[in-house]
Amino acid sequence: MKKINLFLIATGLLLFSQNAFAITTHTILVGQGGGFTFSPNVITTIVVGDIIRWEWVSGNHTTTSVAVPIDGEHWTSPINSTTTFFEYQVTVAGNYSYQCNPHGAGGMNGILQVSTVTDIQKGLIYNSLVISPNPTTDEIQVGFNSDKSFQATVLIFDATGNLKKEDKVRVKNGDNLISYNVSRFAKGTYFFNLLDGETALVAKKFIKE
Repeated sequence: MKKINLFLIATGLLLFSQNAFAITTHTILVGQGGGFTFSPNVITTIVVGDIIRWEWVSGNHTTTSVAVPIDGEHWTSPINSTTTFFEYQVTVAGNYSYQCNPHGAGGMNGILQVSTVTDIQKGLIYNSLVISPNPTTDEIQVGFNSDKSFQATVLIFDATGNLKKEDKVRVKNGDNLISYNVSRFAKGTYFFNLLDGETALVAKKFIKE
């Protein structure tokens, strides 16, 4: 669960950098492929005010909150052939979990992470980090500047939130360059995340060809 939350926080930084202060609608498909699934069940949600939209594909399901932050609002709605969508606008930062009531015990659940804009304005590393080459076939080099020395955690996730690599690195004050071999990764989209403890400093998307 902790790694999923870190994925949500860190990749939230990426969405923030692309959308600035715009309100974003995040769509979750319900019952895709005839299964008991929310797709994606891990969603990047970064700014209070964003909208989560569940859209029916198949089956008879619900979206029902399980846990919300203090002062957050619970929700529940059927998602079926009659009620084909439901929208929820987040107003409080924090962790949210939800499920389909009939199928939650079978794993039909999801997690949302909501941050405020000020939570993710992280300064020099956030603004300077570059991944090259991107796209890549075998290796990435990650360069950035830091205004302090600290022990960092590197997490690389695929687009569905699966953790593909975890590493500890020593960040130095000044220029930094680290390399990772990704030749065995499947083709697709990945997120490189740099964290100080459990605080996500930056996330960058890269493509493996």
